[in-house]
Amino acid sequence: MTDALTAFNLARLDDEERDAQAATLGPWVAESDGRPGGGLVITGRLRSQYGEPVSVACGPNAESVLLNEDATHIARQDPPATLTRVAALRALVEAHAPVPMILIEADDEAVTCPADNVPLYNRVLDPNPQLMCPICEVLGCDVALGIAAIWRHHSGYAAAVRAEG
Repeated sequence: MTDALTAFNLARLDDEERDAQAATLGPWVAESDGRPGGGLVITGRLRSQYGEPVSVACGPNAESVLLNEDATHIARQDPPATLTRVAALRALVEAHAPVPMILIEADDEAVTCPADNVPLYNRVLDPNPQLMCPICEVLGCDVALGIAAIWRHHSGYAAAVRAEG
């Protein structure tokens, strides 16, 4: 696993977290626009700057316009769900972030361990550390790659995955 993939995942989580915090809380719902054969509009009950509830809509024939931050966020999820998802994914990304690992001999078999924590009684088989997932103990962590795939349409996705090898 590479630092580039971890950095890509954390940056995307930062984007989602920032958008969720900037958006007006919902709940948001998709409703019919009321026209025969019409489409859907996104509506929600929001609080105005004066504390009064206001109805908003976006989409075809919408009667009001959302703030850019709201429109950006609605395309993703409602803020509380997004913030919960971001926290869970961030914990996974950080747990699976690569650390320098080396190959040692333990109980007559080759195992990996963090390069900065080699037990004194173990023989080092390969002194050249490689960045590896400390949980999966592999060079290409499926968890990190799977999380990155959430943003497969992002312009930085291909480079981050390519760096993974």
